[in-house]
Amino acid sequence: LGADRYLTGDAAQGYLDESQFAAHGIRVEYHHYRHPVYPQLHGAFVPYLSVVDLLMNHARESLRLLVDKEAHPAEELRR
Repeated sequence: LGADRYLTGDAAQGYLDESQFAAHGIRVEYHHYRHPVYPQLHGAFVPYLSVVDLLMNHARESLRLLVDKEAHPAEELRR
């Protein structure tokens, strides 16, 4: 495919062997995702559930919760 970068989440730093990618000319970049926090129906907030959880808890507000989140792509990518 000709890719020269691999974008992955922060958790991959614990198991990814970057040297294997580098050997093939591929640079690894890590994305730090800041999960929006919202009230859930039962108990304390549990992050990283499906977007269905957000829709079930805040149907009308769900799009605003996702879109209004301030994004800084340059700051989100770390090498």
